[in-house]
Amino acid sequence: MATALVQSLTRGLDALQAVAQAEQGLRLSEIATALGLKAPTAHNIVRTLAARGFLQKRPSDARYGLGPAVMEIASGHRRRALQQRALAAVQELYDTLKVATVTFAEPVAGEMVVRLRMSPDRPGVTQEPLNQTFHHYSNASGLAYLAFCSPEERNAVERRYPFAEYGAHIWKTPADLETFLTQVRGQGYATPVTAGQRSRGVAAPILGKGHEFLATIGASALVESGVDFDHLARLVVQSAERLSEQD
Repeated sequence: MATALVQSLTRGLDALQAVAQAEQGLRLSEIATALGLKAPTAHNIVRTLAARGFLQKRPSDARYGLGPAVMEIASGHRRRALQQRALAAVQELYDTLKVATVTFAEPVAGEMVVRLRMSPDRPGVTQEPLNQTFHHYSNASGLAYLAFCSPEERNAVERRYPFAEYGAHIWKTPADLETFLTQVRGQGYATPVTAGQRSRGVAAPILGKGHEFLATIGASALVESGVDFDHLARLVVQSAERLSEQD
């Protein structure tokens, strides 16, 4: 015997589907018509969906569009799928480089958070660090984020980490930083070089279909290890390109 479907749930899902398919959104009366429901029933369904953030009403024209809760579900699924693919990419890159530390990092509330890490100090172990972040102005992944993130994200970082306090001792002037970030965008990866550094890192952006910034994959090694950093950069960029969403 087939299990009966929950009618209120199916109606709610039908409402979401109808709104999603309407480029300009739908008014309440249009949702009722699309679902074949009386206005009070449609109103209760829409009111419930709006209260939970699955629909939102535009004050300008009283039309309903998809709400932030739908976007959060889609974004969460997207992030989990990317992390699964990144796991294989990090392992492959680590196995190829042997002496380098390989990382996968994502932006979370403006911070570049390390999600995956493999390093020579723990051979063959894929680490999932807790609370490890990358410095925006000195780390390759942090700089790749500044180079490829949206203007809104960049402004948020600069409000939280003012250049004068966090970046001036590294870059001296904002113009110097911008020159470097322009170079990063041109070559497709970041690899900051400072005098006397013991290790050097390379990071490349992982981009979405709209060329929005999603994450970075990066690798770093001791300068004395003999790693060919040009070769390392090519491998990192190739890995990032494979992880990026294709148009």
